[in-house]
Amino acid sequence: MPVLGRASFKRRLLEGGLAASLVASVPLMATQPAFAQSAAQRRFAVAAGPLPAKLVEYGRQAGVQISFTPAVAANLRTPGVSGSMSNEAALSALLAGTGLRYRFQSPGIVIVERVGGAGGGAGPNGAIALDTIDVHGTPDGTNGFVATRTMAGTKTETPLVEVPQSISVVTRQQMDARNVQSVAEAVRYTPGVSTEPGGADGRYDQLFIRGFNEYITGDYRDGLRQPGRSYSYFRTEPFGLQRIDVLRGPTSVLYGQNAPGGIVDRVSKRPTAEPIREIVLQGGTQDKLQGAFDIGGPINGDTRYLYRIVGLARSSDNLQSSALPDDRLYLAPSFTWKPTDATTLTLQGEILNDVNGYNFYYTAPGTRPTRISTGDPSFDRFKQEQYAFGYRFEHKFTDDVIVRQSLRYGQLSLDYHSVYGLGAVTPGTTLLPRTAGLVKENLDALTIDNQAQFNVDLGPSRHQLLFGFDYQHWNSANSNQLGVAPALNITNPVYNVPIAEPFTFAQRQRQIQDQYGFYVQDQIKLWDKLVLTLGGRHDRAKSETLNRLTSVTTRQDDRAFTGRAGLTYLFDNGLAPYVSYSTSFQPLAGTTSPARGSQPFEPTTGEQYEVGLKYQPTGWNSFATVSLFDLRQQNVSTTDPNNIVYRIQTGEVRSRGIEFEAVASLAEGLSLHGSVTYQDVEVTKSNATDLGKRPTQIPEQMASLWVDYTVQSGSFRGLGLAAGVRYVGPTFGDTLNTIKNPAYTLVDAAVRYDLGELRPELKGWKVSVNATNLFDEQYYVCSTGYCSWGSGRTVTGTLRVTW
Repeated sequence: MPVLGRASFKRRLLEGGLAASLVASVPLMATQPAFAQSAAQRRFAVAAGPLPAKLVEYGRQAGVQISFTPAVAANLRTPGVSGSMSNEAALSALLAGTGLRYRFQSPGIVIVERVGGAGGGAGPNGAIALDTIDVHGTPDGTNGFVATRTMAGTKTETPLVEVPQSISVVTRQQMDARNVQSVAEAVRYTPGVSTEPGGADGRYDQLFIRGFNEYITGDYRDGLRQPGRSYSYFRTEPFGLQRIDVLRGPTSVLYGQNAPGGIVDRVSKRPTAEPIREIVLQGGTQDKLQGAFDIGGPINGDTRYLYRIVGLARSSDNLQSSALPDDRLYLAPSFTWKPTDATTLTLQGEILNDVNGYNFYYTAPGTRPTRISTGDPSFDRFKQEQYAFGYRFEHKFTDDVIVRQSLRYGQLSLDYHSVYGLGAVTPGTTLLPRTAGLVKENLDALTIDNQAQFNVDLGPSRHQLLFGFDYQHWNSANSNQLGVAPALNITNPVYNVPIAEPFTFAQRQRQIQDQYGFYVQDQIKLWDKLVLTLGGRHDRAKSETLNRLTSVTTRQDDRAFTGRAGLTYLFDNGLAPYVSYSTSFQPLAGTTSPARGSQPFEPTTGEQYEVGLKYQPTGWNSFATVSLFDLRQQNVSTTDPNNIVYRIQTGEVRSRGIEFEAVASLAEGLSLHGSVTYQDVEVTKSNATDLGKRPTQIPEQMASLWVDYTVQSGSFRGLGLAAGVRYVGPTFGDTLNTIKNPAYTLVDAAVRYDLGELRPELKGWKVSVNATNLFDEQYYVCSTGYCSWGSGRTVTGTLRVTW
């Protein structure tokens, strides 16, 4: 595919969650729209009790969003409901004798109101007028900034409040409100997640979770791993995502080999039964021009056949330098076939083409980095082309027996040229020696996950059993060549100079990796209050690496058992305390010294204890979590005291701390997302000088808050204002903790307006302006001898049209 030229479309992708202001009337007997008259059966078990809590429990079991005000259901009780029936039948039984009626605004959004209540009164033909209610909802269980369900935490559709582990969800509306340009930007307001560990770097979505590097093993797309190798990692365009789930803590029980910090699951946009028509045009700083579109819906009105096509084109300068590009082409078609109500097959494809770059900056010993790039724009480039295709299949034999299969195959190729400085300036001169590097890599990856789910009632307990087998295979080849580049005069730098050959191969490898995993999980609900989650998994991970320079092949064969046990109690008022224990494993390349038998390293292991409290207040579209954790990674390699050339596995890293997150989207047009993180990460066992030190690039404190308000009435109706602040504490740039990167605080802001409030013919037209790092705070990160500047101020204007 050709690379996007330097002048093309316009930038960014702002799309909103659905927002409908409902002023409607329903007959006294609540006749439902045709699309809500689903005959699909679900198993319900909602005990008798206070109505507000039981409505929330019904919503969890039905997989719908319940909207009601606390006053409507206050002091009312329900007889409960039990058995297999449709959503409508269950809700009718739940409301029996309460004097309330319901209405399905869509198959996933239900409004409960008092008959003849405030704002009501009889209308024509006995209809009851309902109050105006603002509803933000999507089929994936998100409502504005708030998510209520997740697949990432259990691989089954589970209410967030029932998962005994800390999970954050970045919804589509959050991404649009903040105008995120990468996955790293999307999760920067999430607790426990630190981004930009190497400064502004458009090549990768670099993420640390609870102090552990997760962009190598924690990159997931639709529940399937996107592997990486050396310099090449699959990129993700955020405009193609519906949501992002961040699962913190060891996750090997469901996903296999992983670092212990957690995973980030990027959930793709998929076809929907409701038509989608959106075009986004953007422009801004860095001479950025971008155009994007999102089109989909039923084919010829037949909801058995759904399609969606998402595309984007960008021409822009790099965040670091106008001499480097940040260009992208992206196209993602998908198609869903539903031959019956019980069977769904979704096909997905994707093509992404990136041209990017990266600057290293000259830093004199003991000082902050300069703005003198040590690279050369005539030589530097980072060009990656990738494609992927796959499918997700689901069939329900009954409501209690469900099988699923997901498959994804991807391929990428990378061509990376870079020039960088070597150490310090030559003594007595102002010349900095430089090296030129050429990296070429190719990666093929296949992942498949097979699941069988069984729902079983045993006395007072309800079991959701999951059995699975997954397989991951990736095959990569890389070559790394080094050459000499002309020295750079740091007092008078000259660029665009020729880089002469020859280049010498420093590395040429081919690597094949395979992982097989069998897992089982049981989610047990007792008396509709106590949720016990148990899981276990056995993995086998094999790798074979051929060194083409020496013709030596090394093989590694690892086996591991991992598990998780968690307990959650569901109070009627929405509080849900939980406790959990989980483990992980991650293969580690290398061998011990000949004196120790040259034995292959065992996998590193992770172990976490976590306690927390989740809160989903009844009748409010909000969610909060506070969690305390103690996480340890063991079998970490450290210097062999008998031979410092080799390493042994007696090291350990401990991470413990507390995280808080609150998110809400209220009917008054106010949305917010706030988080606080304190994490004490320390090397607790080591034979080297890093013992007792904090690993590099890891902050101890982080905090963020985004507040978003849209005027709901009056002359300024449709005007939206938002502001955010992000604080990242100091980090260390060396293992001895002698180099300290200062803390920084950044401010983001946005303003938007719905043009449809001005003129009816402009309905669906919205304009916005977003600024990140509004005050252009200058901050930097140094690590392992290299320094990079963080992202400066960016301003983006957006025109979004939906119809």
